[in-house]
Amino acid sequence: MPSSTIAVFPRTFAAANLYPNDDPYLSNPAAQKLVEFFTTKGLPALKDEDRSEKWYADWLTYQAKHRLYASVLSPRAFSTLGYELDLLKLTRFLEVFAFFSPAHGYSLQVSFLGLFPILMSSQPELKREAVAALEAGGLFALGVSEKEHGSDLLATEFTLKPSPSGGFIANGRKHYIGNANCATIISVLARPDRTRRAPVVFFALRTSSPAYGAVKKIRTIGIRQAFVGSFEVKDHPLTQADVFAEGRKAWDAVFGTVTLGKFFLGFGSIGICQRALHEAITHMRGRVLYGKPVIDMPHIRSLVAQASARLLAMKLYAYRALDYLQSASPDDRRYLLYCAVQKAKVSTEGVKVISLLSECIGAKGFESDTWFETALRDAQLIPSL
Repeated sequence: MPSSTIAVFPRTFAAANLYPNDDPYLSNPAAQKLVEFFTTKGLPALKDEDRSEKWYADWLTYQAKHRLYASVLSPRAFSTLGYELDLLKLTRFLEVFAFFSPAHGYSLQVSFLGLFPILMSSQPELKREAVAALEAGGLFALGVSEKEHGSDLLATEFTLKPSPSGGFIANGRKHYIGNANCATIISVLARPDRTRRAPVVFFALRTSSPAYGAVKKIRTIGIRQAFVGSFEVKDHPLTQADVFAEGRKAWDAVFGTVTLGKFFLGFGSIGICQRALHEAITHMRGRVLYGKPVIDMPHIRSLVAQASARLLAMKLYAYRALDYLQSASPDDRRYLLYCAVQKAKVSTEGVKVISLLSECIGAKGFESDTWFETALRDAQLIPSL
């Protein structure tokens, strides 16, 4: 099968050795290492961790050793290891990641959100520090939302006040923050004071500070091995160099980061659906009713065809939208429409794909030792995000 065809159609990564050396996904060494880890770990272990909400320290140690996140997120200008931030390579990696574990992939999605505002800044020393942390295996987080106000940026209560000794003192709480338990650096949105119309600012918070604490996990129905939580900062001293965006630049950094970060979630939805499709078809081929495999029943074939068609459309649209994103310029801003449509539709279509497949495999999909049960929960989270 030509590599271009492998890239387009819904596929499985569970039998990676069946694909040629020019496989557009697995020619990336980072993707190969990802497949190796989850294939070795196995589905039963993943399901046990899911049920117990066990944090995946083994995965983070593994990815740090092989610098997997650094290989797909480090910009060439600041990488000391020759890596390059290539959006096509990143999105394919995210697709493979979600095929195996959306919960583990969440740590990478969130790291992008925390790193990207720093990369948008005009502070090269902070960029070098951030990329060095990434290449050392560190993770990132984005501290924007708050418990009382959600992501209402105008209502942000996290404050920076001038320090008598120069610089600033940071105080506040953030809520629903991915990687809150393990991020090396958090990009935090704050206000210079409590005045409603005061301009927002972005600053880099090193979680090694003793002022960082009160970290608490928020339990969710999906991605249960991951960590989304809240944290508090009390009287944390900052220098001017820690503040990397102010006013309009901080505002633009928030929206630029969210535009890309939420766009990438669609590729996670594609990966989830591909794994669900593979497991559902495998089950239906082996399940014999009335003397024939379930997959051969006309109404089942019709539902599987609909699910496959929707999944193919998701994938074709997502990667076409990526083309517009990569070709964007001040004179070509079509990506704004394509990104918005992807965020609104690709993951919602993913929920429909899972629903169609659920009709085909019935109660099997609700058994807690199946991967499909994970897909039922996790696919629904992405449109909400």
